[in-house]
Amino acid sequence: MTCAALLWAIMPPQSITYAIGVGLHSQGNYADLVKLLRTSWSFLDAGCAVECLIGDVGAMRLRLQMEMLVGQLERCKKSSGLSEEEDKQPLENARKTFQRLYSMCEGDSRFAQVAVIYGVAFMAESMCAWAEKASGGEATAQEAQRLVQMLNPHVEQLFQKNAEWTAFCLSDLLGSNEFGVGTSICSMKENA
Repeated sequence: MTCAALLWAIMPPQSITYAIGVGLHSQGNYADLVKLLRTSWSFLDAGCAVECLIGDVGAMRLRLQMEMLVGQLERCKKSSGLSEEEDKQPLENARKTFQRLYSMCEGDSRFAQVAVIYGVAFMAESMCAWAEKASGGEATAQEAQRLVQMLNPHVEQLFQKNAEWTAFCLSDLLGSNEFGVGTSICSMKENA
């Protein structure tokens, strides 16, 4: 975990989250967008970003909903211009996923932090724009907006942590930190 702490000290997870947000707000190819999401998530997973930033959360149920949202994002982007009847099922599925994500993130702020790191707020924002344009998509757009509003304080907190996190990790690597000991959250996991 010390290597992971060093990685995230040099390149904070917020930089990956930022790249996801930029990608989702671009008007690019959606196959490339899904590839960006999958690659970013793989990098965050391999680098133990959640464990280093938040600790061991046990977010499998959350991750399943996030995976569903990626699939729905891809479908929603492909369904632009479909008839109202063809749009109905993807809209309803997305609405239900937004509701489940909202409930999980509201119930445990650590889940909200994980969702933010993985760009769920940006995904919901992007899908909200699609739902607003779709015939009968008002309910889905409202659920997406509700999720984004709930995640916004966590987004702000994540990007404010950048300087604090880098200083903490670097002080750990140099042998002392604000607690006067040579172990960070990441290093403590190894010793447990």
